[in-house]
Amino acid sequence: MEASFIKKALNDEKAAYEAIKQRKEKFGVFYKTCFHVHTPESYDYKLKNDWDKNRYIASTDQEIFELCIRRNVFPSVLKIEDFEPIGVFCDYNSRKEVLSFLLLAEELIVKDVEIVVVSDHHTIQGVPKLEIAIKHLCQMKNRNTYPEVILGVEISCADKNHVVGVFESSDENNRMINNWLKDNLLNIEEGTYETSREVLQFINSFGGIGYLAHLDTSNVFKEQFLNRAYKQKLFSNETLHLVGLSDYNNHGYIKSRVMKYRSNEIKFLIDNDAHDLESVGNKCFWIKGSKRNFITIKEALSDYDISISFKEEKSDRQYIKGIYIENCEDGFLSGICGKDNFCLNFSGALNCLIGGRGAGKSSVLEILEYVLSQRCESEKLLDFICAHGNTWVLYDFQGDEYLIEMRMPFKQDNGENILRYFGQNQSDRYQYSYRYSKESVEEFALKQYMKISKVTYRDGDLWLETIPNKKEMLKKFFDTRYSVNELVNTASGEQINKFLYEVLLQNRTLARPADVISVRSKSGLRKILSDVKGALQLRQEAVNTIIRPFNANQQGILRIVYSQRKIPNEPDLGRWIFGMDYKEESLFHNYNITKGNVIGYLLNLYDKNEIFDFLDMVISKKSDKAKQLINILGFCTDMNQNLIDKGIYELNSDNSSSLIKTIFSELITDDNLNNIIYYLRQYIQDIEEFSLEFNLNNKESNNRMSPFYKDVRILSLGQKVVAMLSFILGFSEYSKDYRPLIIDQPEDNLDNLYIYRNLVKQLRGVKEKRQVIIATHSATIVTNAKADQVCVMVSDDKHGWIDRTGYPGENGIKNQIINYLEGGKDSFIHKLSVYEEALELVVKKKEDCV
Repeated sequence: MEASFIKKALNDEKAAYEAIKQRKEKFGVFYKTCFHVHTPESYDYKLKNDWDKNRYIASTDQEIFELCIRRNVFPSVLKIEDFEPIGVFCDYNSRKEVLSFLLLAEELIVKDVEIVVVSDHHTIQGVPKLEIAIKHLCQMKNRNTYPEVILGVEISCADKNHVVGVFESSDENNRMINNWLKDNLLNIEEGTYETSREVLQFINSFGGIGYLAHLDTSNVFKEQFLNRAYKQKLFSNETLHLVGLSDYNNHGYIKSRVMKYRSNEIKFLIDNDAHDLESVGNKCFWIKGSKRNFITIKEALSDYDISISFKEEKSDRQYIKGIYIENCEDGFLSGICGKDNFCLNFSGALNCLIGGRGAGKSSVLEILEYVLSQRCESEKLLDFICAHGNTWVLYDFQGDEYLIEMRMPFKQDNGENILRYFGQNQSDRYQYSYRYSKESVEEFALKQYMKISKVTYRDGDLWLETIPNKKEMLKKFFDTRYSVNELVNTASGEQINKFLYEVLLQNRTLARPADVISVRSKSGLRKILSDVKGALQLRQEAVNTIIRPFNANQQGILRIVYSQRKIPNEPDLGRWIFGMDYKEESLFHNYNITKGNVIGYLLNLYDKNEIFDFLDMVISKKSDKAKQLINILGFCTDMNQNLIDKGIYELNSDNSSSLIKTIFSELITDDNLNNIIYYLRQYIQDIEEFSLEFNLNNKESNNRMSPFYKDVRILSLGQKVVAMLSFILGFSEYSKDYRPLIIDQPEDNLDNLYIYRNLVKQLRGVKEKRQVIIATHSATIVTNAKADQVCVMVSDDKHGWIDRTGYPGENGIKNQIINYLEGGKDSFIHKLSVYEEALELVVKKKEDCV
């Protein structure tokens, strides 16, 4: 076994690692977000949680400065006289205000708040002041977090509700908000004479995001507070889309009250509502996007179920961080236009590779699979992969980084067979016959070309610690790449049984009924027959214990069916009774029945019984039962003078019982016991069957239909794909298998009726727990499953490379999706015009149901 040792990284290892690490991440991530934060511009701001607003007003510059010193706001300023609020601070009202904003900015930075929505009471003046304070602190010293400030305002309404409005920051919006506040406020403390419904309508009319703040502390649901008709309008689908809560644990109660007045689901946010430093960061949630701005917030709210989280993302996930391939003249994947090395990093969630045909999407997945598992389907593919330069994959496993290296053999002569570099024809014989074996290639590549190293740093240098148990480690990292064509083939025949068996029972130790079949003599055979039947029953119960919870989890989508009723191969009864060499036409024991017909008679008895009853009848020599089941006389040869002259006896009703017992005695003997034991063991394996059934009525439809399950083997090609992918995604979630999932073009042969209801829904559900990397031509998958990174690939036929990467919320990536997956802008616009009338009809029908 390879010994573990640690060494400083070689130049090519270091180049690969740093290229992946330094590549700018352009995928969607969750940002820690605080909504509804107050600044010193709010009339009731108190700075500290044990102060009130009057205590803050009475505080001195020196008090606030000393607080800044205690909280390490200034790296070098020691006296208040050394801090003069000039330059960028010229628009602040006082030095005390500047210091207070710096304290708030410091608190946001220290608590790693990445997005902060400032919503002061009836003013937006605090937004630019907090932006300046954050910028000033980050310029003074390096910070891990730079909070992005979003424009917002809190308005106290005539109906005693509080409404928060969130807006895109622009001069026009600032002017619009200030004009509205000027025209509609009674004063800075009391708020507006408008109702919360009217304020929400104002916010919506200018493209803002409006919501009722801290509704769980409101009196709005009390009987004496407003009438039902007003509440009906206020909580209607048209007016209200979001609700803020002080405590997310109250969302169930608030939802039950709000849903009495509406049909559409209501969405919740957490209101920080901090008026002091200590409360900042205590009530946060997380928003997914690539950039931190108003547009990201708005798009995240539209994909609320996957882009808004109320729990911090776990750090113990496992995923592929990136791949680096050295440029090679004959290699297809490269840097731009065939120059430089190929490098791509991945989001830990859903990655979609898109681009034209032949751009290299599938090639990336094939090389990833080869590096991570050494599996390669054909000699041609192996030759293609090895034409690339040395390849490294950076893998994050529960917080630790591992660099997986695959050295690619370099052919000295293009005419050489690649298998020479995988252990074949080492002596270079001229007429050597090469034979491709996936298992041999996998074993040779693992041993000779692949290395795993744990990444560590020492004194600022990159060190790599070799991992000796490579095979075991790879099993923890990766399983397999799924190709749609392979899935269709698997779902089309008997391979589905083996596939389900391996997936369901991997890493599980179940009793095998065949293990109880151990007997040395004929006398012991009868006992094991009952033992095997009991073992089969235990096996049935054990397998069902595994299957039953999964089927319950996937109810209405698919189900696994296990049985022990598969028709086995017939036993070779001729070999049992007569051995290897016998003539079927020769007569048995000088009676007018041939050996071939004796075998035929026994097989007919076998067909009338299950194997265990058949063997029990034979061992017990139950000739009467055998005669009742099958009349042996029907298998006799007609007597003639020739047979009589030869002294052949005629089998009849009087002597048939005796002959049957003779047959039974010779069928099972101590000498042929091994043949019987071998068959019993094979029989037990043969009768066991796993099948997958898919609900054909599980599709997007206005009509809810009863489940209609069909065996995946008899489905259409498209239905097969959806069923198999649904199983893979569903079982990974159920079994807590969170290794990266790689799927090559799942839309091939895909039945569009089932995409959204099945594949997209499951991708949305699984991607936050398991990394998914897909090569696809389907806009439905990319947009509806909300890819966290879209990788656009192009090629010049000789080389393929990454053109750009990004989050689908970005306009540039949206344009690429339209170009490559929708046929271009003109095509997409024409498609919309064709569907416009039908879409309007659907909208009207939904409105009629409200």
